[in-house]
Amino acid sequence: MTFAFVDVVESTKRFAEHGDAFVEALAVLQERVARHTCAAGGVVVKTEGDGAFLAFPSAQAAIDALVALQDELAHVPVEVVPRLSVRAGAHTGNAVPVADDYVALAVNVAARVASVAGAGQVVVSAATEAELPTPAGVRVGDYDLKDVVDPVELWRVCGDETPLRAPPARRTNVRIPVTGFVGRTQELSMLRALVTEHPLVTVIGPGGLGKTRLVSELVLQIAAGIPGGAWLVELASLGAGDQIPSAVGQVLGIQGGDVGGVAGEVRRRGEVLLVLDNCEHLIDAVADMVAELLEACPNLRVLCTSREPLQVAGEHAWPLSPLRERAARLELFTQRAWAGGAKVPDQSVEMVDRLCTALDGLPLAIELAGGCQMVCVSDRSQQRNDDDCCDRKDRATGLQEGR
Repeated sequence: MTFAFVDVVESTKRFAEHGDAFVEALAVLQERVARHTCAAGGVVVKTEGDGAFLAFPSAQAAIDALVALQDELAHVPVEVVPRLSVRAGAHTGNAVPVADDYVALAVNVAARVASVAGAGQVVVSAATEAELPTPAGVRVGDYDLKDVVDPVELWRVCGDETPLRAPPARRTNVRIPVTGFVGRTQELSMLRALVTEHPLVTVIGPGGLGKTRLVSELVLQIAAGIPGGAWLVELASLGAGDQIPSAVGQVLGIQGGDVGGVAGEVRRRGEVLLVLDNCEHLIDAVADMVAELLEACPNLRVLCTSREPLQVAGEHAWPLSPLRERAARLELFTQRAWAGGAKVPDQSVEMVDRLCTALDGLPLAIELAGGCQMVCVSDRSQQRNDDDCCDRKDRATGLQEGR
């Protein structure tokens, strides 16, 4: 069945303004709702206050009725007072008839879908859209609906482009960075292909290489297309392997700290990308958990960052190289210098390039150098900076080791 809800926008305000006239207008509206519903082969299950609960034998019937209702209301003469506007929404699913009502989660979802629509809009779930013989409307995205566990994909089939009254859902916990992504376009494309081809990919390399930033950028690009989302679990702060399942469970929003519980949640979500960051100090425990999860969850993909491979069957270990391109290294240094209030004059470019070369192209070392050093252009300053390259490299490496 396809279930739909219709309710009046700003009904309390309209009643306060118009009193008995609102009551009369509401009766006319309910007659229109019933007429369009019956014409499409649906039924008015019940009315309550300014709203109506409708049921239809098909998704197309529901959309025909709701769109026709909105079209008629849009053409009500302007001199009619009060002119009532409604929001409408629909969702398709199974339900159990109970007396003159229906009991089902699908009914609750339909009510939540309708609640996020604006005046004059008809919004439907992807489940309803999928039942149509031909697509209708435009996809507006995934949204978090009250009391609905997973994000719901919504389509607007009628009405203007007013934003829906619900927060767009994010399918990842990775935050959008405040700094730009520099110099890894080719690597990003390669990693994206690897994650598509292999169930387990481990990005390996020394500290300070930018592994975390690279995988985070990838997640931000692809998470919206993964039904169960892409979730980053930071392991650097953990001191023991038995803490890993609990950390993963916390990111996924479940209670408990065992691998079985994590596997159950992953299977419930369907296709999921799990990103385990900084695995090297817990490598054996990570390997054991990943092997168990991959065996239990056929739609799971795992992306790890580590200084060494996990040595798990099916793993594709992918070594990440330092920043090799001169332009990328200069851009990264310049960004960090600007953020610290320093400017990089044109005559200092060669000196900066030598500095980046001395730092072996390590992004963290380059960022530290750009963020804490004002660029000097005199020959003596350039010489001093060259002499300090190794000290900066050692300090950056020390910081990363401490992290």
